[in-house]
Amino acid sequence: SINATMAAQDGTRQMEASHEHLPGNGYALEVPTAADFLAIGTVSARAFAEKRFRCFCLPLEGPDAAAKSTVKAYETYLTHHPQKLAHCRVAREHSSGTILGVCQLQCPGDVGDLRFGPSGSALLHRLKPGEAYIEWIGVLPESSGCGVGSRLLAWADSFAVELGCNCISLEVMTRNRDAIRLYKRKGYLVQHRRESIIDLMFTACFLWCFLGCRYCSLTYMEKPLSR
Repeated sequence: SINATMAAQDGTRQMEASHEHLPGNGYALEVPTAADFLAIGTVSARAFAEKRFRCFCLPLEGPDAAAKSTVKAYETYLTHHPQKLAHCRVAREHSSGTILGVCQLQCPGDVGDLRFGPSGSALLHRLKPGEAYIEWIGVLPESSGCGVGSRLLAWADSFAVELGCNCISLEVMTRNRDAIRLYKRKGYLVQHRRESIIDLMFTACFLWCFLGCRYCSLTYMEKPLSR
């Protein structure tokens, strides 16, 4: 089963894949450590600066608060859900050690994205059998267009295949047409899911409150994987 495969391979994979060098690109993909958490928070805050928490009944969350929420989430992963870190990669520049980008997956048995709450249940994607889900992927603005995001997406594909998954998915803001076109070029297809009216209303309210009226809907995309 996928869960058995993941349990058997995660420890070995974390050792072997924690330093995946990319010749010629000037950076490597690595499993994050505690020393990287602050940098991961910075990537999250800066990559999604336009979409930071903006609930209309509370003050706008600044970049420092956004970074701190990510750091807290990763500290919780380390303490209570260490397998979650094995399902993440950071792109580290060889020369400076700077974290250029981050990709975080939800795999079978994982807790959800804890950046938006201590339980992660609000953003826990309901995985289908054989599915891996990209919870978030972000790149520093100054590193955008240098192939970092594409390499992280390629890692996500290969990692999911190693787990025995046959598809990988993500969700993107419907208004973000550029991102949708990019993911289509990478092999993702827009899928129209049949969700309950309660789920649809919850998602719309969550996005509207946290991200503002520009981002009140998500587009679900899925990519088939070949083993």
